[in-house]
Amino acid sequence: MPEWIKRGSAEVKLGFLQGYLDSDGSVIHSRNSVRANYTSVNLELLEDVQDVLFALEIKNSIVLHNRPCKNKFGGISKESYRINIACDDMLKLTIDPVYESRKIKLLKTYKSNSKSTID
Repeated sequence: MPEWIKRGSAEVKLGFLQGYLDSDGSVIHSRNSVRANYTSVNLELLEDVQDVLFALEIKNSIVLHNRPCKNKFGGISKESYRINIACDDMLKLTIDPVYESRKIKLLKTYKSNSKSTID
C-alpha cells in the first residue's frame, strides 16, 4: 500500500477502503444479515489495510484460510487471508462515498444494533 494512503487524511483512507471493497472486497447478504470483508493471498497488504481500518476506528480481524482458492486467471493458492469487519462498524465504510457502488448500497441496508461483534 502506498505511503500516501497510510499517512493520508481520514477522507483519503476511507476513499481507499471503499474502492478496495468495491474491487477485492465482498459484501454478503444472507438471511437477515450483511457481512463485509476483504480477501487476499497477500498478508502484508491486508495488514496494511487493517492498520488503515484501525486508524478509522473500524474494528476487524484477519483470519487464515488453509483451503485452496482459485483466482480469476485459473491459478490456485493454498492459503488466503480475510479481514472481517465488525458488524457495528460496517456502516462507517458507507460515509460519503465518491461512487456509490452496488456493494456500498448493500452495506447501507444493514441495520446496526448495540452489539459489536466480528463475523
